[in-house]
Amino acid sequence: MYRLLLPFSLLSDNIEYLSEIDQIMMKSTPLSEETALLVHDSYRRCMLASNFLPLFHQKMIGSSKEVAKYFDVFPVNQRYRILAKSVAELVSFAEKKPEAIQQMNEVARLHSREKLRLKPEFYTFWSSSFMETISELDDQWNDELETAWTDSISHGIEYLIQKNSFRL
Repeated sequence: MYRLLLPFSLLSDNIEYLSEIDQIMMKSTPLSEETALLVHDSYRRCMLASNFLPLFHQKMIGSSKEVAKYFDVFPVNQRYRILAKSVAELVSFAEKKPEAIQQMNEVARLHSREKLRLKPEFYTFWSSSFMETISELDDQWNDELETAWTDSISHGIEYLIQKNSFRL
């Protein structure tokens, strides 16, 4: 099982720190062109597999009964779109695309305690399910690709956790 190790502690619980989180995350180094190409090619290969989204979904809802209940309210095809969009948004954030921080702020608001009330550990379930799925389906999977994917999704996940830590 894949587990991304993400820091859950913050330096301050002052609400003004939210803008500092944005600054810190956006100052981090964007993915290199080589890493971005590896990730995009891998994602393309996985999306071409007819069972990619169903398998990702199955692993995700199988990771926790609590996670499953969040997905139960949506029709299956919408669940697949949500999962596909989540990958694209995390990769865009890692690439430091101009619209990425706005998209991640919207996702953070949706995931917040006032809306969906997602717990920090749900992000670990997501990342584990995703990494397991792509490692099974990408016929070019190797250590370099695993590192590229980990780098691509971990910044966005950490960002979401930190943004919502102030709303606990």
